[in-house]
Amino acid sequence: MDCDEVRQCLDAYVDGELEFTRPSEIKTHLAGCPACQLAAEQIASLSSIVWIDMEVYKAPRELRSKIRTALRKEFEPRFAWFFKYGHSLAYGAIVLAFGFALAWTWATFAGNKNQ
Repeated sequence: MDCDEVRQCLDAYVDGELEFTRPSEIKTHLAGCPACQLAAEQIASLSSIVWIDMEVYKAPRELRSKIRTALRKEFEPRFAWFFKYGHSLAYGAIVLAFGFALAWTWATFAGNKNQ
């Protein structure tokens, strides 16, 4: 990784928000690059200052339960009926297609015998 790539990811690296492989690459780069290491230290110190002076509020229990309920409803699959009855519908479609194929075959061979 070069310095430009590292600097783009540095905030997320300091906050621990990167995917699995990226932190090790950035850590390796920081070990060999004093400029990027200084930038990372500055971001970390600024972040700690913000966290020290920040007031922390806890949400009331009712609000937390409402948010969790809303999130559960939001993430329910829109096609839940399809996941519930999908196998039955697929089997029905297979039986229907097989029935049409048999009827077409029978009509074809029965029609050829009469001619």
